[in-house]
Amino acid sequence: MITIPPHSTTPTEAEIVEHYRKQIEEDAQRSVKEAKGRYGNNFWRRETSISPLRGALAVWGLTIDDLDVASLHGTSTKKNDTNETAVIQSQLEWLGRTKGNVLPCVLQKSLLGHGKGAAGAFALNGCIQMLATGIIPGNRNADNIDAELRDRDLLFFPSRTYKNAAGLKAFSVTSFGFGQKGAQVVGVNPRYLFATLSEQEYETYRARVRGRERSATKALQEGIYGGSLVKVKEASVYEDKDLERSLLSR
Repeated sequence: MITIPPHSTTPTEAEIVEHYRKQIEEDAQRSVKEAKGRYGNNFWRRETSISPLRGALAVWGLTIDDLDVASLHGTSTKKNDTNETAVIQSQLEWLGRTKGNVLPCVLQKSLLGHGKGAAGAFALNGCIQMLATGIIPGNRNADNIDAELRDRDLLFFPSRTYKNAAGLKAFSVTSFGFGQKGAQVVGVNPRYLFATLSEQEYETYRARVRGRERSATKALQEGIYGGSLVKVKEASVYEDKDLERSLLSR
């Protein structure tokens, strides 16, 4: 509905036309947002019958069979390894992964140890590298898989590194902590995103990426060679007299 706001004086024809135009534009923008919300890449969030994992993959025309690697929290403790693999196995079964299409699992803590809060970032970085190279790193210490994991028939624990010649489509990262901080991230190969862009949009994006790379490289080099990569503070960022006021005002 289009309404004319009250005026102290009679609006001119130009003011009425401008008001109509703004309301029509607002209505159009609202309709576009509603359409994107219902039919865009978040369509599954409104449907409780669609699992987040299935919905996230379906946005790109993928299914649970297209999940090519899983990076596990994998702390090599009895409770974590049995529970985490049981959850992943249950997800794959529930979503209908084809029998025989085993999912390779990467457990990088045998090499990197357990990061103090950054373990998920390590795993995500590793998955991005796997997407870029198609290489799935094996766990060289996996010479004796626990018998309790044998019924995880949809999971595969490689002890050697190998390359997926066809490239990887998607990955899963789980952070399976015991502090109620568990989370799962699904990542999709960027080629699926690039396929939705026009050539001009893609080239514009590439130019922006090159600019960001140059800026990041410059900052890193200046930090390393200039001795300013780590800046150790010798005093509080707030004066003692202003500390309480500064904290309360935030």
